[in-house]
Amino acid sequence: MTQITVDMVAAYVEYLKENGTGDGPKIYLRMFKRMVTAAVDKDLIKKNPCRGFVLKNNNMTLQKEILLPEEIQQLVATHFT
Repeated sequence: MTQITVDMVAAYVEYLKENGTGDGPKIYLRMFKRMVTAAVDKDLIKKNPCRGFVLKNNNMTLQKEILLPEEIQQLVATHFT
């Protein structure tokens, strides 16, 4: 755990930005930060190197579409065999 540095976290954030899509990078960073915070709480490392790193969503990414009420009714009326 002591090998996790601010530079390593910065490189990981850049990797997530360049290679991830949608909410994936934000979720991966959140899970990573939770793991590091737990390590700090258990005194496995002294300082949290993740502090201050944030990933924001790009508003240009594809958002999930929600079905219209008519489409939901069409699905309900569909008979499957």
